Amino acid sequence: MKVLLTAFLTMTLSVASAQNSIGLYTNPNFQFTSLSGTPIRISDSLSNIKDRDNIFSFGMEFRKQIDRDQAISFNPGFYQMSSLFVLKDLQLFDVIHPSLPEIRDQAQAASKVANMHYRFKYISAQVQYSRRIKTPYKQNAPSFEYSGALTYLYLVQQDIRLQTEGFAFRGDFTHIITEQIYFEGRKHNFLLSTGFDVVYPTLPDLYIFTGGIINIPILTTTKNEPILRHISPGAKVGLRYIL
Repeated sequence: MKVLLTAFLTMTLSVASAQNSIGLYTNPNFQFTSLSGTPIRISDSLSNIKDRDNIFSFGMEFRKQIDRDQAISFNPGFYQMSSLFVLKDLQLFDVIHPSLPEIRDQAQAASKVANMHYRFKYISAQVQYSRRIKTPYKQNAPSFEYSGALTYLYLVQQDIRLQTEGFAFRGDFTHIITEQIYFEGRKHNFLLSTGFDVVYPTLPDLYIFTGGIINIPILTTTKNEPILRHISPGAKVGLRYIL
């Protein structure tokens, strides 16, 4: 791990020191969670309440054009992974987390639901290789690229974002829980990513790019059981300024 991390940081520093464009991007994505490492009955129980989550990440791009068709970029940013567990048909006096009181909201709602987003927040450093798809050149026409990337993730925080439906705690329907989080996030991880971009020229030195991307962690998200792993397909939208 240390050798891989050292080689990765050396590569990113060399790219960052030689950029010829800079940019900003955001990455809204779907979070699909897989469970493993638990007895079947517990895994089945968690799978029954597991749902797809939606989340976003963002970052900067420092890009070096190798030649007309190829580029390499260093992209520092903020990355998130999240697992959504939905508790339905809750009743009066149920306890859904040790840091919260029992349910005492007597509102006559059709149902009481708790959406628990287990969020893992990272500082990220990505090296990305991009290649333009060769098409007949047309001035001010969009270009098409495909890419592959390796991203280092350093976990800085994890929490639970609780959203309730049909009841509230102390008058609030949203709570952030930062203690007694059941899952222990892995401190260091790597992502493999692949995707495509459509690049649109707007001004002589300013471009908009948008496309699709899928992120797959090399290691599991958590260390303790049940073990979580996330696969994250999504979109990528950004601005790029030519220096």
